[in-house]
Amino acid sequence: MAQQENRREFLQKSLLLLASLPVVGVILNACTKKEAAPESANTPSTAGNAPKPLSEDDPVAQSLGYKADASKVDIQKFPKRAGAEGAKQVCSNCQFYQASEGDWGKCQILAAGPVNKNGWCNSWGAKQG
Repeated sequence: MAQQENRREFLQKSLLLLASLPVVGVILNACTKKEAAPESANTPSTAGNAPKPLSEDDPVAQSLGYKADASKVDIQKFPKRAGAEGAKQVCSNCQFYQASEGDWGKCQILAAGPVNKNGWCNSWGAKQG
């Protein structure tokens, strides 16, 4: 009788092990997965817990007309960016921008991710000093 219980226990443990293999595979794959695209100076580092750059599709970014490249702002929709004075407006000289890594920095208004120093949004305000 004890031998029959040992077989049953062995089969139960074997089935449990087989059932857990796909889960272990997924975990190992996620831990060893490498970034497909090489890092460049134009995008923030994705190593560790670095946040992804702010998407222009982000709802707040869209409502403020954020563009990572200020030259692509629709000046019909955002006339503040038009003309010689508007052309000088970029994130790097905005009062809400805090430089951090390469071409990217933090914005106090658009907090969902780093913004490009050459970007623009309708909340732009001249840096004091």
